[in-house]
Amino acid sequence: MEVRVLTKEICFDGEAEAINHLFDAGLQWLHIRKPFAQESEVKELLSQLDNQYYNRIILHDYHHLTREFNLIGIHLNARNPGLPHWFDKQSMICTCVCHSLYEAKHFHQSASAAFISPIFKPRSKFYDQRSQLTSDELQAIKNALLKTVNRIALGGISNQTIQQLPQNYFDGVATLGFIWEDFTSADIELPTKRYLQLCQVIKQHQF
Repeated sequence: MEVRVLTKEICFDGEAEAINHLFDAGLQWLHIRKPFAQESEVKELLSQLDNQYYNRIILHDYHHLTREFNLIGIHLNARNPGLPHWFDKQSMICTCVCHSLYEAKHFHQSASAAFISPIFKPRSKFYDQRSQLTSDELQAIKNALLKTVNRIALGGISNQTIQQLPQNYFDGVATLGFIWEDFTSADIELPTKRYLQLCQVIKQHQF
């Protein structure tokens, strides 16, 4: 089971260094989701990341920066619902979001992975107002997605809640609040410690 990390909505001190540590620890996919950041701030963040990891970074906003920094892919959502004309399906990847059956039907055609959210009570403030998906909603979303689309659990994912995931449903998890909660630049390693905790639980339970 793969583990993906989402960034916080705004840029902050120590973020780039913390992300580089996460990559060094083995993080496979980083989703840069910055709806409240300026394009210049996202560019500055990208410039501070080790470019050997650009092939693990997916942008949720400012998709054109994918080409400027030679990143691996983009993410479709309500803010950015369509593939740009320059998107190359041979060399790039696309992921999408599914908060509902409608989004599952609308976004998944070009995606290799779909964030299905929220699965548990979210820790991130952005998702606080969303209700958890019911088992019927999860089944409907599963039926709507192509079999080639990996299903990624998002919303309230932590080293505790991951043990409650429905069996044989998800191919991976994505986490935001658990990784970045209480982060300060005084403890750059905190996100990496939490990421490794999550990986250990996955290994122990043989997801």
